[in-house]
Parts: sequence; structure tokens; C-alpha cells
Amino acid sequence: MDRSDEQMLGWLLRHPLQRDTDLALALGIHPTTVYRHLVRLEQAGVVEHVTPSGKTHRQRWYYLTNAGVQDVAAKQGASPVALARTFGADESGLLRLLARMPVVELLQQVITGLVAHAPSILAYPNGERPQLTWHWQRDWRHSFASKGRTLHCRADAVLVVQRALQRGDGPGDYYALLLLADSGLTGQNDHQIMQQRLERLLRYRESAERTTHFQAMPTIAVLVPHLHQQERWRHAGQEVCTTLRLDPLRGAVVALSPSQRLDSAWVLPWKGLESDAPCRLQDLLLPTALEALPPDFFPTMADSAIPGERTRLVIKGGYARRPKQVGAKGKQSAPHLLSLHLSERQQALLHLVYAAPLLSTVEIAALCALAPATATRQLYDLHRDGYLERQQTKRGCCWRLSCLGLRWMAALLDVSIQHLTQGTKDALIQRGVPLLERTIQHTAGIYGFLAHLHCDARAQGHQVAWWETGSWGERRYHEHGAWHSLRPDAAFAYRTGSAQILAWLEWDEGTMTGGALAAKFRAYAQYLHSREWAKEMRPLPLLLIVTPEPGQERRLQGLSGPLVAAGLRAFLTTATRLADQGPIAPIWLPPSATPSEAAASRQSWIE
Repeated sequence: MDRSDEQMLGWLLRHPLQRDTDLALALGIHPTTVYRHLVRLEQAGVVEHVTPSGKTHRQRWYYLTNAGVQDVAAKQGASPVALARTFGADESGLLRLLARMPVVELLQQVITGLVAHAPSILAYPNGERPQLTWHWQRDWRHSFASKGRTLHCRADAVLVVQRALQRGDGPGDYYALLLLADSGLTGQNDHQIMQQRLERLLRYRESAERTTHFQAMPTIAVLVPHLHQQERWRHAGQEVCTTLRLDPLRGAVVALSPSQRLDSAWVLPWKGLESDAPCRLQDLLLPTALEALPPDFFPTMADSAIPGERTRLVIKGGYARRPKQVGAKGKQSAPHLLSLHLSERQQALLHLVYAAPLLSTVEIAALCALAPATATRQLYDLHRDGYLERQQTKRGCCWRLSCLGLRWMAALLDVSIQHLTQGTKDALIQRGVPLLERTIQHTAGIYGFLAHLHCDARAQGHQVAWWETGSWGERRYHEHGAWHSLRPDAAFAYRTGSAQILAWLEWDEGTMTGGALAAKFRAYAQYLHSREWAKEMRPLPLLLIVTPEPGQERRLQGLSGPLVAAGLRAFLTTATRLADQGPIAPIWLPPSATPSEAAASRQSWIE
């Protein structure tokens, strides 16, 4: 085994799951040479690889076997168990990474894209190229004291770049970056995860141990899967800062699909974490001293070898060949390897059912732009393999995640299963599903509207850019010393060829009293008067109200005075007209229209 082999094994110990291109960049070796070494190391049984399915560009991800860890530990005179556990290269650490394979791939692309172009981006003002050394690690976690409590903050990865002059004058400057990767936080309670992660980083910045290095807090970089998730993270940051009455974190957020290939991560369309303004990541990085970096950035392993421990099994390995584990009822019982076997379409369907439980097959087909037969087949396969369950409701058969599907989602999001579920250990159900079932007619009305909207948009050559229901549409804001909230039933962005229209949806079942409806309309008016919507840097949405019958439509017209006075564009229609003609047809009535003008006043809200 030559020096290059030893370097590769050492790097794979500290950074499990690497591609040949990642090793080539880290070790300064040509990718072809790296691949040749990896083939030889696999034949020797010290390295293995996995290849996730369903990817457009399938790549091999390498990790050390049990024999590989033993060899590295023997050369370092360290304990194989403690060494592998320190860097997450043991069995539990690898399974945790394999469950989050989309996040691992996303982080690796960004880190590689940052390091490869750092010499030109971080060049000195006079153009002199610096001498750079860099370090990174996954899953940074740190415990700190805040107001008498012990709290924990975390990041999915950290990157530290040391910049020094070529002639080696002094230690140079350090640039640190904390990376947070959103792997699909779309569940009805997942906004709490966003807020907690940002809150803990804010409290860490304000803690006593950061007092002397308060200004040297590392820059935050948030990676999200789509543009609307950028707004969600920014809104979560604003709410946390308002609640804690603290200045925002210095950071940026960017939308980046896991399947997107990129060269330089510096030129991505970054936007400020506290504002919607475009920014450059390099402008947010501040040079700091080594002692100003947070602890645990450089994990070390100083344990000596334990007699007889060399024979202990650290890694089972063989993940690509490992058969699916089958439980007593013929269904898979281990969620950690599912991200390797599920196709991208299957994962997208599971994410959709997670974000909107109790969808019907027809609605899933419409929202995913699938033929009904294709959607039926895909859902049947997921149900057969135990990821989805059917639930009979008053509206018919609906879909929700099974216990296995929920455990896979928890492993993918790297959260506790208790965050996603309620009920007993043997009968776990996604949190919020019982409430949706109790109000199934209301839930079905909202889902049906959105599904119909997607179909009509595609027929017109338009697009529904994003949509959300439940707590995601809620807006909490502080005004005149009190907290207020606004929570529409749904919100969406409708994109035509030349414009984007934002809209709120209120689905009225006719069960609310006149006083409750009037209070809801006053909440909209108060939100408009507060100008909170202007902080989101986007136009004011219009309001669409669906009523069960014409009489209720007229009653709501009479209660909509505050909306008209506040200047909110609102439209009303009935569920019958909606079902017959569709949501973008000219069936919508302005609140100011009189009964005699109703027939002539109906129009399409797109106009």
C-alpha cells in the first residue's frame, strides 16, 4: 500500500462517502489516478461503494470497510471503535448518512464548488493569489450555556478556509462557514425546526463564550430545494429575531436542486438571509483568528489502541448488496437504506403525501402532473412496499405515510420520530392527520381546488409556482405591543407568461357564525394596515373565497366591508360554480357588486 492509498484511507475515515472527484480535489491527484487506486483498494477489501438509484448522473460514493478502519487505526495506534465513532465512519454513522443521501450529495457539491474556486475568489485586493488550506466536516454540533440552560446548536456541515500569503508571512486569516441543508422541511410542523435551528445559532452568538468573539460568528449558508423555501427560511429568521429582539444572523440562502450539476458555488444566486436582496457569499465572509472559531470544528482522536479491540466489528458494510430487511408482516423494517433504493419520483410522491396528508389518487396525479394510471401504479408500489397506507374517510380512500414511511422521513430530515408522529409506538400516525380527518370535507375542498387549479394551469400553458396549506400560510407579527396572526386556508403563486399572481384561499363550509367570519375578515384588514406583507418584498396577494351556496355568498359580501376598506382585492364564488367551470373561469364576484349586478360582474381573478 503506497502513500496515496494511505492518504485516501485517511480521508475516507474523516469524511465517509466521497466520490473519486472529491478525493482528487482533496489530495491533489488526477481523478483517473484516484479511480485506479480505489479499484485496487476495493479488491483488497478495505473500501466499498454505494450507488444511489434514480439519479440522472449515477456516481459511486466510497467508504471504508471494517478492515479499512482497522488498518488506519493500527497505523495511528488508536482505537478503531473510538476512531470511527469520532468521525462518523462506524456502522451507525454510515447508516445515518445513507438515510440522508440527498443531503450528503447536495452538501458535497456545494463544498467542492466552494473549495475548487476559493483561490480566485479569496485573492488579495492586489490580485496576488493566496496559499489556501481548508478543512470541512459534516454534522457539527456544539453545547453551550445560555441564561442558565444548556442548549445545543448544529449545522449540517462546516467549512474553514485559511488564507495566507505565498511567502508565508504570519498565520493568515480564517474564513468559516456554517452550512444548513433543507432536505424537505414541508410538513405542517416543520417551520418549528427552521425556527429552532436559527434560534439556537442566535443564542449561541449571544452566549457568554462568544462575548470576546461576538463579531466573528461564522457566516450561515442555507441550502434549500426550491425558491419558495427561500422565503420560508427568511420568514422564520425574521420571526425568531423579532421574538428574541436580536439582530439577524449574517448569512445567505440559495435554492439548489440535489440533481443540479454545478461548477462554482460562489456564483449561485445567493440571497440575504435577513432580506430578499441578492448578495455574494464572499462579501459575507469575515476574516477571523483561529481562536475565534467555534470549538469542535477540528475533531481529534487521541485514544490509544485497546488490546484485543482490533478484531471487534466496527462496520458491517455491504450496503449496496445488503438485502431489504423484512419484518413479521412482510414489510421492510429498516428505513436507513431506503434513500438508496427509492427512485426520485417515488421520493417526490412521499414528500407530497408528507406535506399534504389525506390526498386522493386523483389529486396526487393532478399535483404531480402524472397520468391517473401512472399515479395509481406508483402509489400501489409504495403501498405494497409499506411506505404508504390507505385511509378510508367520508370522501373515500386517501393516502398517508405508514410507520415505515414516517421513519424514513424522520431519518431523511434528521429529526426525532416524535416530531412527526403522535400515538403509541405500535400505531404511529403523522401528527395532524386526525384533525384533518375530522374536518375532511374542508380538507377535501382545499385539496380539490388546488388539484383543479394545477390541471387548468397546464391547459392554459401556465404554472402554479408553489402552494401551501395549514400552518405554512400563517403570518405572526408584532404590532403595538401585541402579537397578531393571520392564517388563510391555503396560499399559492400562479404564474402566467408575463406575471405572477399571489393569492390566499378561504374555503367556507358554512359552519362558522357571522361573528367568527367578521373577525376573520378584520384579521385580514389589520394585516394589510400593519404593512407586514410589504416586508416579504412581494406584491399583496388577492383573496379568493369559496362558499357552499349562493345565500352564503351574499352573506359574506355583506361582511366583507373591512376588506374593501383596507384595499384588499377579494373575489367570491360558490363550490358548484367552481366544480362546473374551474378555478380560473369567470365565476368570481367582487364583494362590492350588488345583487342586480352579480351576473354581469363575475370575472376571472387572473384578469
